[in-house]
Amino acid sequence: MSTDSGTDAEVQDLFRTTARRFFEAKAPLDWLAVRADEPQTRQADFLWHELVDLGWTGITFPEEVGGAGLRFSDQVFLFEELGRALYPGPYFSNFALAAACIETDSHLVEELISGEKTFTLAWAEPGGDRLIDGDAAILCRAEPADDDWQLFGTKVAVPDAALVTSAVVLAEGPKGAGLYVIELSGHGVTVSPQEGIDGTRREYEVNLEGVRATMLATPAQTPVLLAETSRRARLAVTFEALGVAERVLADIVKFANSREQFGKPIGAFQAVSGPLADCFVAIQLARALAEWGVLAFERGDPAADIAIAAAKASACEAASKTVEQAIQVSGAIGFTWEYHLHRFLRRSIWLESFEGTSTNLRAKVAAGILDSRISIETVELLDNDDAAKFRAEVREWISQNLKGAGTGLDLIGSLESYEQTKQLWRAAMRDTGNLVAHWPVEYGGKGLSDVYTAIFREEAIKAHPRVSHGDCGVDLVAPLLMRYGTAAQRDRFLEPIRLESEIWTQGFSEPNAGSDLAALQTRAVKDGDNWILNGNKIWATYAPVADWIFVLARTDPEAKRHRGISCFLVDAKSPGIEIRPIRDISGDSEFGEIFFTDVQVPDTNMLGGVNEGWGVAVMTLAHERVIESYEDIGELGFVFDRLLDGYRLVEGWDPDGGGSGSAAENSLTRDRLARLWSQLQAVRLVQYRCVLALEHSDTPPSESEIVKLVWSEIAQEVAKLAVELFASGTTNRGPGFDNSQYWRWNYLVARSLTIYAGTSEIIKSVVAERVLGLPRSR
Repeated sequence: MSTDSGTDAEVQDLFRTTARRFFEAKAPLDWLAVRADEPQTRQADFLWHELVDLGWTGITFPEEVGGAGLRFSDQVFLFEELGRALYPGPYFSNFALAAACIETDSHLVEELISGEKTFTLAWAEPGGDRLIDGDAAILCRAEPADDDWQLFGTKVAVPDAALVTSAVVLAEGPKGAGLYVIELSGHGVTVSPQEGIDGTRREYEVNLEGVRATMLATPAQTPVLLAETSRRARLAVTFEALGVAERVLADIVKFANSREQFGKPIGAFQAVSGPLADCFVAIQLARALAEWGVLAFERGDPAADIAIAAAKASACEAASKTVEQAIQVSGAIGFTWEYHLHRFLRRSIWLESFEGTSTNLRAKVAAGILDSRISIETVELLDNDDAAKFRAEVREWISQNLKGAGTGLDLIGSLESYEQTKQLWRAAMRDTGNLVAHWPVEYGGKGLSDVYTAIFREEAIKAHPRVSHGDCGVDLVAPLLMRYGTAAQRDRFLEPIRLESEIWTQGFSEPNAGSDLAALQTRAVKDGDNWILNGNKIWATYAPVADWIFVLARTDPEAKRHRGISCFLVDAKSPGIEIRPIRDISGDSEFGEIFFTDVQVPDTNMLGGVNEGWGVAVMTLAHERVIESYEDIGELGFVFDRLLDGYRLVEGWDPDGGGSGSAAENSLTRDRLARLWSQLQAVRLVQYRCVLALEHSDTPPSESEIVKLVWSEIAQEVAKLAVELFASGTTNRGPGFDNSQYWRWNYLVARSLTIYAGTSEIIKSVVAERVLGLPRSR
């Protein structure tokens, strides 16, 4: 998770590995099943002293008081392992709840680190909202008593109160609400268990009748400490939920691989593998938001609260989704008491309800993203100094050079107008060299990493979404020429690709070979120094205006399906080629069908060698999902921002209330906005992580499989919401919203997004088989 140094990542990996081994050895699930049902008392330390010996009680405290001097981002991985192990001890109550409050008292910190004392936080009261930094009335009162204080009142939902020695209590004093420390074994304290769903994390009612207390924080300090505690608690819950989800998904995948029905493992059935792939996707998105949330928290980012709220909502829903699906897949076994899944289900419900439900947190997210005064950055926080400087320079350049090209909502249904605007923009951008910044210098690039190209394209597309800032030539053909091409091929094609004086299209799909690319039937037969090409390709993007075609053809019909395929670079003007535009449901004709009849292709235009095309194709498709997502996600971000602009302009809307519809309608709409925005930020983060990974490997990471799947489904939901709100023309208010035609066009075009470059169903099958390790569907 760390973006600062390898050392940070090593520390975090060490914590994760050590914690997992510790809990697997000391707290296996059969041990947990016994301990979780025992009465909880302070004598039941649940391995506490061993955690002290490991140094886990001092991770974030300064070295001068005996701590390790590390950061909260180092500690969150322990919370993740707590969730994975369902650890029933009071680590959460000490370090997610009490630690921030006692940090100002070095003596208490030393006692906590040594294990002499343990703490929880008592803030909620009967009938209150139970949010740590909420605005519920505080009835518990603090009265002066000699040089100390006495507390009177009742606190509820106090985690682990029977397991710890002390509590930090929120109470109303003569000058306002403050924080006070009490001994839970002291005179006047009564601790009673409350009914709850999770036996591994119990809550208690604590009655206080004149109990002696020491003030820990004044009324002026208390709101700051409670806000800090709320953020830490939500992040701790977020990572615990990830631990729950990851553990349960791993367990149910093992079950699905071993459990047989109808003569084969149940994981081979798409009815099982598809939903488990969905769980994997949900977990990856939640992890991206979680890592963003803790990074924003540690950097004091103004949007940290929004990031944390989005992360907790996403992680808790991923945990609940995964456990519920695991119970479904395991059938009657999963419904038994002795099987462990119900314990994870109980923990996931507790996590969901603690410190704000997902619905309530999305309301917080919606309020934040609709407040145009708040600047929210996600992947920008991952930029190093050089990348941040580059991003700023790109933004300044765009503001000065790409004016007057329209809003991007005005180029509809016209490939000609698209190409005209594209060429105007390209002429300006080409001179910067940033379109191919990731190319080696010897080929006309800048020798920078893919990150810089990603930054440039994302920023540029914010200014004009319909102009794709990379095409088949730049993004797919050129990298393959650099890797597989001959010197002559590179000399012939790379410079025109860089200058974009020649347009490329991709000839992969066929009428009977779409997702099943290995079934292609287009033939290439050797004839002297040429290959004779016969067959047809379909769904070739920009084929009607293409100069060259990157073609896969079968050169050995006797070979196995994935063998006997070769790649060719084919002049689209060659005799025997016919290109027929395909008009899609939006009215556009960006696709084309290509017919090859005895087309002569020089042997020198074969790329990668005879029968070596499958490896080239696999690399192409893998990079297509990562690299071309630059523009796709950027355009989606543009469209979503315009959707927010439009919603702000809906008659009667204001930041504190509803809009032109009923309160319920506006609440549902804002929930949809917050969910879609969170998913969009998550896939941006996953995409950025994939780009970083490609700097060190030609093979995209496993997360790359989900990028296209996720952004395409988000785009369809965004388009659907936008057309509901704006397509009628009744809300045309303000720049960019005087054209309801755009929103109707965008909705129609979006239907293709989950089909091209790999259908969602096929990608889920790939995730299930290659990432999760489930059997291949038959």
